[in-house]
Amino acid sequence: MERRAGPVTLSVLISLVGLVLIAGLTLTAGPPEKPGDSLEPGRPEASSVTRSAAQRSADVDGYALDYCGNAEVTDIPESTRRIVIVIHGLSGDACNLAQAALDVTDPDTVVVAPLFTSSDLHHLSWIHQSWIHGDVTRPLGSDRDPGPSSFTVVDRLIGAMGAGDGEGPDLVIAGFSAGGQFVNRYAAASSITADEYIVMAPSSYLWFDEQRPEPKTSGEQASACSAVNQWKFGLENRNQYAAASTKTEMRKRYSARNVLYVVGGEDDSPTSRGLDHSCGAEAQGSNRLERMENYHQALERFFGPDIHERHEMRIVPGVAHNGPKLLRSASARQVLRG
Repeated sequence: MERRAGPVTLSVLISLVGLVLIAGLTLTAGPPEKPGDSLEPGRPEASSVTRSAAQRSADVDGYALDYCGNAEVTDIPESTRRIVIVIHGLSGDACNLAQAALDVTDPDTVVVAPLFTSSDLHHLSWIHQSWIHGDVTRPLGSDRDPGPSSFTVVDRLIGAMGAGDGEGPDLVIAGFSAGGQFVNRYAAASSITADEYIVMAPSSYLWFDEQRPEPKTSGEQASACSAVNQWKFGLENRNQYAAASTKTEMRKRYSARNVLYVVGGEDDSPTSRGLDHSCGAEAQGSNRLERMENYHQALERFFGPDIHERHEMRIVPGVAHNGPKLLRSASARQVLRG
């Protein structure tokens, strides 16, 4: 049985860079806009939706953005009741995660898992996995101006599907590992509201104050770590997308979100592959399980005791760092299915 974390014990603004085309629709690289500001949602009366995830592609500013899913983002059928956007980890396993979500969702659900790359000249690319915290794209080998933020790309995908802010189908945004980091920051930075967010086993979180549970990081005082309160770990020195909102707006926005935090009960190794060992991350705890427990407990300090009515944590026993298994867990299934 999955364990529920108790509230106490468990714990840019970017200048206009031109028009971006995504699947034949106009898309601008700038600060958050409401869905539909620059897109006409594709909602035909009839469209084929399968229960298998297939790799697909959309055109963004002349570069491809691949994604896996069971429908085209501009061809969402009228019968769609729920849209699930899944953000992959550093392994880039978008299709595996999309299929895992499809395996546990209802037939009237569309799943879309964008693929963010770091080293492909023919695709939108982000340097050093900076897509995780919403940085702008800078295609390798290109002298062009920066393209859209990775957060902007998701904003536009949502708009293309006619979802968000209570409009159209219900919207769930889920992310595993590095994708969990993405969802945690996106939920605070984007003005678009999803119905539910699922943050699964990230290496670190966006903290809303300067306190940290670890008094030392890598043998040094946490206060000596210059990154500990900098974006992506804190609210200082935010990137262009996040800076479009004030700190107060971000705190209020995140507090109001419905967020489920999910982590494996065996995801407790400090040497786990891909675990962030930077001082900013180490200040949050020694492993993913501990960091989630610490963050969930700190939410009450950030936002008050009522926060746990909207922000819940589940520990999945017998699971280490495994995205498909977390997506298929009872708690995640409940949110994914609605």
